This record gives sequence, structure tokens and C-alpha cells, in this order.
Amino acid sequence: MVGTQRRRRRSSDMDDVRRSEVFAAVDPREKAKISRDFNALQSRADDMRANLENVEPGAIIDILNGANRLYRVRDTDIANQDARVVREAAEMSAALLRKQKLGGASFDVDELLAKVKRVLEIEDEEEPGSDDEEPRRVKLGSWETIGWMAAKMSRRAPGIDFLYGPLGVEHTRKEKRARVRQAVAPEQRPVEVETQGKAKSADPTLANVRSVAKTLHSLDRHGAGVNFFAFVCNPESFSQTVENCFYVSFLVREGRAGIDVADDGLVRIFAREPRHEDEEGESFSHQAVMEMDMATWREAIEIFDIREPLIPTRAPIATAGPSATGWYGA
Repeated sequence: MVGTQRRRRRSSDMDDVRRSEVFAAVDPREKAKISRDFNALQSRADDMRANLENVEPGAIIDILNGANRLYRVRDTDIANQDARVVREAAEMSAALLRKQKLGGASFDVDELLAKVKRVLEIEDEEEPGSDDEEPRRVKLGSWETIGWMAAKMSRRAPGIDFLYGPLGVEHTRKEKRARVRQAVAPEQRPVEVETQGKAKSADPTLANVRSVAKTLHSLDRHGAGVNFFAFVCNPESFSQTVENCFYVSFLVREGRAGIDVADDGLVRIFAREPRHEDEEGESFSHQAVMEMDMATWREAIEIFDIREPLIPTRAPIATAGPSATGWYGA
């Protein structure tokens, strides 16, 4: 265990040293010298390429050995020079090999098969009295021997080209199928949204304003005025109290009602007739904002002892949603 830790520590130290060497700054003089040496190798390789007939394999090996001695890559320019020299040597080797194949003896297939049979221990003699029409049993021999012979030359894992599969695979043709078209449904006219229901139904706001005005005129026949809070407050419903204030604001704007604050601070509402356009004189109006919240509503009911609403309680309005023939359920 201690030895393993020492080896790991030593390997990590070596990696650090190599990493520091790789990323160390390049000396300009050393870089210039290596570049000159690579240029010399490149010019020598170019001369050999031009006179390939007189080139021997040993000369190409010398160029590769020289490139290996100069291979201290710390700069991209030096790496490019090294790659050009190696590529030139590889191209010369390939050209020299083709030249030797063309100039050498032709390849004898029968001689190769005879040697393979000898290795597989397959006899080439036919048995006497054998009929050519009958199928004979062929001895396959020991192909494992040839496999081990090939394994000595190359022990690499099989490349990715072995995953291509057999080349004789029959591709299935796609059958052309006619498109199945859906039956066209009979055309129907779109349903038109009718607004008759909206026209027939009366505007509830306008009707309620008229009802509040009628109630005010019936209570204030002599023009003495009515207590404002007693008039608008509905002890049974806070929401309708707010609605009453809303409707009263319409009456005040149209000049059919007026609001006055007495010396004792009591707010009173009066019924009035709206002025006509042909009447002389100017009419003045003053706007005011009155707050009506839940606390004010309860306090007014308690102070003025309001038990019955002066404005009758209205029934809730039933709102209908949109239907197939209209938006108001008509």
C-alpha cells in the first residue's frame, strides 16, 4: 500500500513537471533554431520527392528520425512544420511502395492457396471412386491457427467499420398507400349571435334611478328635505346602500335632487325639478365626495335608528350567460 502511494505520488510529480514544461514560455532563440532545422529537413524532403527514383527507404527513415529529434512542440508554428515534414515522408513512402509493387513479380494466387492449405493441413488429393455428382464433405481445417498468426501482427481492437453489418441486406421497399380522405361533412351555416335579448331587456340602472327619484318626490312633497342617511341607508343590505348613493349621484347631476348641509351638520336631500334650457339665469353645481364604508353605514343606522329602508329593497338581478342564440339568454 505504501509502495502504491509512492508510485502515485511519483507519477503525479512527473505529470506536474511535464505540464510545467509544456506551458513554459518558449525561448525565442531555441524556437528559431528548431525552425531552421525543420526548414532544412523540409528542403531535403522536397529534393528527395523531386528525384524519387534514386531514393532509398533508409533516407526516408533518416528524415523521420531527424523530425523525432527536433520534436519539442511548444508552439503552433513548430507543430505545423513538423506535420509538413511527416506528411512529406509518408507520401514518399507510399509512392516508393507503389513503385516496388509495379516493378516486382506478379502476385500468384495459386501459390498463396497452396500455402494456406498447408497451414490448415488440408489434403488436395481426391478419394478414389468418388462420384462428382454426390456432395463431398469438405475439411475446413484449423482456421484458428491462421487467426493466431494474424493476431501476432495486429492486436488492436476491431474498428468501427466492423459495425456496418453485412452488405447484402435486402432493403424492404415501402409500399405506396393511397391517402384515406375523410368524408366531407355537409356545410352548415354558422350560428349568428343575436342581440335581441339585449334590446328587449331594459337598462336596470335607468329604471332604478327613476325609482329612487319617484321615492324622493313622494317623501319630499313640501320641499322640506329628507335626512340623507335615512334616505339612502338600507339596514338590510350594505351593497344596496352603496347602490342608492350611486343612483342619487345621477339625480344630483341631472338637477332632479339637491343636497344641503344644515347649520347643525345634518345632511339633507331635496327633491327638485330639472331646469329647462329655455329658462333664464345660470345654474350652479358643486361636486362633493362622500365616503360610505361599512363603519359609516353601521354608525348611521345606529344614530338615526333606521329600521326600515325608505328606498324599497330591490330583488337581485339574475344574470344569464351567453347562449347559442344570444348573449343574454333571450
